[in-house]
This record gives sequence, C-alpha cells and structure tokens, in this order.
Amino acid sequence: MWYSEENLIDQVARFTPWLAPAIPATFAYINVTNPDLLALHWLIGLLVALTIEGLGLASVHTALSLFEYIKLHDKQKPKAETAIMLFMTLFYLAIVVTVNIILDLQHPIQIIVAKALLSLVSIPAAVTLSIRQLHKARLESEAKMKTELTARGKLGALTKKHNVLKQELIELNDLLKQVEQTNQELIVKARPKVVVGKSVGKKRKAIKQSEILICGDCGKECNGVKGLNGHRAWCPKKAGLVESNGVMK
Repeated sequence: MWYSEENLIDQVARFTPWLAPAIPATFAYINVTNPDLLALHWLIGLLVALTIEGLGLASVHTALSLFEYIKLHDKQKPKAETAIMLFMTLFYLAIVVTVNIILDLQHPIQIIVAKALLSLVSIPAAVTLSIRQLHKARLESEAKMKTELTARGKLGALTKKHNVLKQELIELNDLLKQVEQTNQELIVKARPKVVVGKSVGKKRKAIKQSEILICGDCGKECNGVKGLNGHRAWCPKKAGLVESNGVMK
C-alpha cells in the first residue's frame, strides 16, 4: 500500500536527492550576485547556480553509467570516455569549491568548513539518483530475461508434448494398418478353400479332375459345390450356400 514503510522510504529516496543541489546552488547564487564579489545580475546568477548543479548531476550520472557498462562488457570498453567523465566530475568539484568557498574566505574557518560540506552535499545526491536509475534498469532487464526464460520453458514443454503426440499418432497409424491387415487375412481364411484333386483309375491315361471344396467353418472336404451346399445344410455353423465359383452367398 502507498503508506507502507517500504513505499514511504522509497518515495523519500526518490525525491529527497533532488532537493540537495538547491543548497550549493543557493550559495553559488549569493556569491556571484554579491556586489562585493562578482556582482553579477540576478538572472545571470540564477543561470550560473542552475548550470553548476546540473553539470554536477550529469557528470556523476554519466560516469557511473560508463562504469556500469565497463563492468558488463568485456569488449569495446569506453575507457577514454570514462576518463573524460571523471575529469568533468573533478572539474565540477573545482567550480563548486571556487564559487562557494574561495570567494567567501572572509568568514571564520568553521563557517567556511560548514559551507564547503553543504556545497558538496550534491555529490551524494547525484550518486544516489544515478545508482537508483541504474538499479531500476537492472531490475527491468532481469524481469525481461525471466519472462523470456519462462516463455522458452513453456515453448520447450509444448514442443516436447507435440513430439510425444506425433510419435503416438505414428504408432496408432501403424496399429491401424496391422488391424486392417489382420482383418484381410481373417476374411481370406473365412472363405471356402478350393482344392483341385485328381482321381486316378486303373488306367493312368483316364484321369478325371474333380473339384474338392473345404468348408471354411469345420474344415470338411466336399465334392464340388453341390456337395459343399449339402454339407452346409447340417453344418453346426449354419453358414450360407456357395455359388459355383466358390464364393459364399
């Protein structure tokens, strides 16, 4: 909820660093518009103060971003750019020290030290803002990677399931072919068998060929179609009659 301790701390950490640069910016504005010092116009003084603090925030954030990039990438490290941004950060500190401290050395030492510390408060503010932004980008990248890995896992599971179903379908088709082949064999076996035999008399030249039909139910051999039909009249199977070509009616 919005009033939870974690959420309140997060909101404070989000907005408080933006208030910190206002302190050194105010000191810079006072010093550059002071008639006894630089005596600049108030509009120019405001521009100087905003520019100094904006430069500090941009320098620190860019330097930290380059360090993060160098840490994540082994090749093509922007070493030159990183060195330049470090120099810019030091240049910002030099500007702050010059405008807010050196221009105001007429005060006692304790006041100078206090103003110096307050002028440098924008450094931790800039670091905090930069690190929060980098950490947010890192969390978003991890969430995106996690979503991608989850999608890949689901796709792999679906692919595996598809392959299993495909293999089962192939096996089912093979089984159907075997069943169909078995049915064809059973139909062939159920048909009456026709055997052509030879009855040889005493004289081998007088050979008479007779058609011997076998009952497909009980296996009894019958002499011709008439004999098989006569047999089927009392066969326990009560099968149908047979035509002269041996096909069952």
